[in-house]
Amino acid sequence: LIAIGKKSGVDHFLILSIVGVESNYGRHKGTYSVFNALYTQIARMPRRSKWAKKEMIEYLLYCYKDKIPPHSILGSYAGAFGYGQFIPSSYNAYAIDGNDDGVRKPYDWSDVFASIGNYLIKNGYPQTDPSNQEKVYKSVYAYNHADNYVKAVIDKINRVKNLFQNVTSMLEYNQIPYQLFNLDKDSYVDTFKLHQDIPRYSSDGLFTSLPEKYMSKVKGWVEDYLCSQ
Repeated sequence: LIAIGKKSGVDHFLILSIVGVESNYGRHKGTYSVFNALYTQIARMPRRSKWAKKEMIEYLLYCYKDKIPPHSILGSYAGAFGYGQFIPSSYNAYAIDGNDDGVRKPYDWSDVFASIGNYLIKNGYPQTDPSNQEKVYKSVYAYNHADNYVKAVIDKINRVKNLFQNVTSMLEYNQIPYQLFNLDKDSYVDTFKLHQDIPRYSSDGLFTSLPEKYMSKVKGWVEDYLCSQ
């Protein structure tokens, strides 16, 4: 995520926040066949039929080009799919291969992050001046034409940034709360012996200084916290 953010020039916290709003950080993959969802709208929803026909064509083009069985992808009732919840026409226009394996995958994190970044860039995200909040706002608005959506994404950015700052601070000073591991305070001190077991936080990367047995617990806590916001 951070590497893709640096490469694209898009704030990685913004990319992550959009994933949070769209699919709860990947926890919601969708329960409807995209093909069936679009076909249902064509056959039974006259007001959406024209739009759905266009999206069905785009979807079948995507499946043909990337050699994907049309019934294999699940998404929303409206036909959006992937962790970024792209509709087929948007996926064809903006999805890119983020890990250079030659295939665009809606549930591969490298591809998802890169595709969301590309979507924002193509809709005016200010790569050279990310402090330009007006242009940032417009690029997110293009992703979903609703002011409340943009506000939700921006609010989530602030929550995510605060979380990572807090976790970073805790790691830096070996002050990980004992509640994190579902232990009482005495067991925590006795079991972890913080200054011996957990080296100081390294700026090389979040969590990298933690022993593996603790790292998975911290990551799990962060994931649960993000999904609750």
